Amino acid sequence: MKKLFALTLAVACSYFSASPVFGQDQPAQPPSAEEVEKQKAEREKNAYLLLEQVIDEAQSLRLAENRVRIQINGANMLWNQNQGRARSLFAMAAEGVAELGRAQAATATGAANRRGARNAGPPQNFRAFQLRQELVLAAARHDAALAYQLLAATKPSTQTPSIADQRGPRGQITAEENLEQMLLARIASLDPKLAAQNAEQMIEKGQFPRTLPEVINQLYRQDPEAAEKLADKTVKRLQSANPLTNNEAGSLVQALLAPGPRPPADNNSDSSRQRSSSFGRLPSLGQSAYLDLLTSVVDAALKAQPLTQNAQRGLGSPGRVAVAPGGNRQVSGRQPPTEAQMEQNNARRLLAGLQAILPLIDQHLPSKASALRQKMTEMGMLNNPTQNFAQTMNSIQGNPTADALVQAAS
Repeated sequence: MKKLFALTLAVACSYFSASPVFGQDQPAQPPSAEEVEKQKAEREKNAYLLLEQVIDEAQSLRLAENRVRIQINGANMLWNQNQGRARSLFAMAAEGVAELGRAQAATATGAANRRGARNAGPPQNFRAFQLRQELVLAAARHDAALAYQLLAATKPSTQTPSIADQRGPRGQITAEENLEQMLLARIASLDPKLAAQNAEQMIEKGQFPRTLPEVINQLYRQDPEAAEKLADKTVKRLQSANPLTNNEAGSLVQALLAPGPRPPADNNSDSSRQRSSSFGRLPSLGQSAYLDLLTSVVDAALKAQPLTQNAQRGLGSPGRVAVAPGGNRQVSGRQPPTEAQMEQNNARRLLAGLQAILPLIDQHLPSKASALRQKMTEMGMLNNPTQNFAQTMNSIQGNPTADALVQAAS
């Protein structure tokens, strides 16, 4: 393995070295442009030959992880020079990942059966999943369709179940869904239309990828009309999903609302980019879609009610020990929240998210601003200095004018 690392380093040095080296006794006259190009071509040829030697010798490595990583790195380096060879290496790496996943899954299943289901612990095929992620995202740098082919080819036969979240359904996505969302974001700039198509399929399945705003923005640059349709469809799906009962939808709602709407005059204007630096992302929704989503989210957040004293005492309480008839001690675990409690938790979370964008609500939905502030006062939110400071900074960043600075200072 050390020898292969040394060879890889030699490949990198010879590949990226661009300036020729001359001895002290050589004449001072520089080589011609033709000679420089010839020397460069010779170095690149030697570098690729050395790279192929590294890849060939990697087949003798005992650990599959080492072989796969060299194949992935080799494919990356060869893509521009020999795309056919690079695709072959990606396919070989996919076979290695799939084989490693099956082997580790079998080992993990056997260990879980020996320990019992309750003490199975975390999945043991994490290394295979990590390699799979590296493979898929590396291919996505070059070819979006190839990345999805590798994603399907290496998909494990058994999926790790998601962990239930007491705030509502679909509280935590599975590792497979997380990888799909990462891939969606990676290919958004490479092939926005394919990314939009896959995003729509995920929405149809009831998923709300957190990378959807990036897909919409990338699609705007290539096909504004298609981006508008995807944004409108996303808003309608979010409204039908109800952010009070779907955590994933609630998270996406806040990501779409925080940057504000897209400027109406020019979807690619500098003001849109300027706002992205303040909020960390570009606005994704047009004025109409933004207003529709904001209205439905404010209405949902207004359903929040203050926690009662009994509810506060019950949150996070440990299980109780009771003595059953016959003297047997029974331990009752923490009771899961009811559907109504989960909706209230999500309503309070939405309300807290809306507090950070109160200036946007004042601007685009003034009819709801008074009721929203009243509800926040009832919930004790407007008395939090930290949140008030964040709200003030957001108002300045979203509208960096002299008038905004004076208003914030007052």
